[in-house]
Amino acid sequence: MKPQVRNALILATLLVALIAAFVAFHVFRGTELRASTTRATLYAEALEGALQRVSHLPFVLATEALVQDATGGERLSELNARLAAVAARSDLEAAYLLDATGLTIAASNHDQQPTFLGANYGFRPYFTEAMDGQSSTFFAVGATTQRPGYFISEPVRTDAGITGVLAIKIDLSTLTQSWETGETPVFVTNADGIVILSSDPALRFHASRPVPDARLSVIRAERQFGDGPVPALDWTATRLGVRLGDSPFLHVTQPVAGTDWTLHYLSPTVPIWRRVGLTLLGVLAAALIGVVAYQRLQARRIRSALQMSQEDRKQLRSANRALEREIVVRRATERSLKEAETELRRSSKLAALGQLSASVTHELGQPIAALKSHLAAAEMTQGRQPLLDKIGGLVARIETITTDLRFFSRPAEQDFDAFDLRDIWPGTAELLAPDIAARPALRVNRILPGAPVPVIGSRHRLEQVLINLTKNAILATDNTAGQWTPRVDVAISGTGEITVTDSGPGLGGLDISSLQEPFHTTRASGTGMGLGLAIVADIVREHGGSLDAQDTGRGARFTVALPLATTDAHAAE
Repeated sequence: MKPQVRNALILATLLVALIAAFVAFHVFRGTELRASTTRATLYAEALEGALQRVSHLPFVLATEALVQDATGGERLSELNARLAAVAARSDLEAAYLLDATGLTIAASNHDQQPTFLGANYGFRPYFTEAMDGQSSTFFAVGATTQRPGYFISEPVRTDAGITGVLAIKIDLSTLTQSWETGETPVFVTNADGIVILSSDPALRFHASRPVPDARLSVIRAERQFGDGPVPALDWTATRLGVRLGDSPFLHVTQPVAGTDWTLHYLSPTVPIWRRVGLTLLGVLAAALIGVVAYQRLQARRIRSALQMSQEDRKQLRSANRALEREIVVRRATERSLKEAETELRRSSKLAALGQLSASVTHELGQPIAALKSHLAAAEMTQGRQPLLDKIGGLVARIETITTDLRFFSRPAEQDFDAFDLRDIWPGTAELLAPDIAARPALRVNRILPGAPVPVIGSRHRLEQVLINLTKNAILATDNTAGQWTPRVDVAISGTGEITVTDSGPGLGGLDISSLQEPFHTTRASGTGMGLGLAIVADIVREHGGSLDAQDTGRGARFTVALPLATTDAHAAE
């Protein structure tokens, strides 16, 4: 595509997208405003119904002879019962009678706490207006209960004139609680612009516009909102609606019939912008489809030119494939060569080790035997002494080292017999008992199967495998002293697997091929020759098994897998 054509398409797409976004915003905003107006009307009608449901009760009660007689101090107990019954049936918070001074002389909650009975509400506007002969309504926080409510009052007229006021209080908390389940803020302001009902309790008794000081003084004198302040509502008008706190909203108002209240319905603008974004995405998708169609048309024009070079490309691919195959063969050859070199180096080490071990074994055999004879003679003449025990332990250690080296000094003899793999544990436990006893904190657990595990091999050499692996595990736990409880788990399974797990520092990222290399050791200098795993690996290979090692997260696990003896071979024994 030419740069001029591409730039023209980009500019045209951006212009169409901007126009589409502008039109879509105004269309979606108008739709949301209409829907918000409908919802605000429903909220206002529900509030009107709640207020008008019992608005007739004060007038009806004020005309009853029982109420009129009570203003003269007669039949008060009877009136208390009557008002309690009316309040219960009509779901009122309270119904009560005030005398000409504003003192409550009868109330539906006469037997409850708190009770209106005995309280003076002469400071309330609904009392003064009723004493002037007018029906009155008033929303305020209850002076006695501290709960907001809607008060309706009527004058009580007798032959002597207006002798009292009959008032009821409606609890609107159930209605506002239903508002709280909605996703949009809804609140109602009175004639002073103060929020009296709200879906968000935090907005109540906040002024949506400045209230003059003179009017605030009257509100405080009437104790309309208790003794607390009337803070300003945190909202500002915007070009598209209002911003309440940090959130933008569309703003719709609806008057509440029969009152001087105004219901405010706030609708989030996020759905509008989301729809605009989807519209813009659709326009861009359409533009992209157009670009793709144009590109496909261009592709058709150049396809004929590309067909002329297909044969050359095929030949080049064929040559590349042949070269790739040759590279694969050469890499395989190099791997085989490296493996052969590695095995040759290991064989050289083992050969050298065999010569060395034969010499060491031969030269140390006679001195060790002499030392053992001298120790036996000393014990017979002097008895057992600590020093002799220590010397005896050193001699036994030297003999163990020469025994390990003897595996490299001569080929293994294939004198294999069938035996139970579980039988290698008692000898292992006996030889390692001093090492375990020297570590009181060490926990060694062994897990053996209940049934025999038949294998064919050398019991002595497989016992040496388990001794080396367990000894390595015991020494590994010395590096974790004070960090956690040292632990070694030895398990023999019915499938011919031997696992030795320790709680040491782990393998340090090494694999089994590195660990079983002769003279390789992870211990401190002087504490190991690095021959144990090399011996184990050779013995396992002689028995047709495999050796594996892995980190467990907190320690290491060595696994020896041996083939089980066949039924016929085992029966032949």
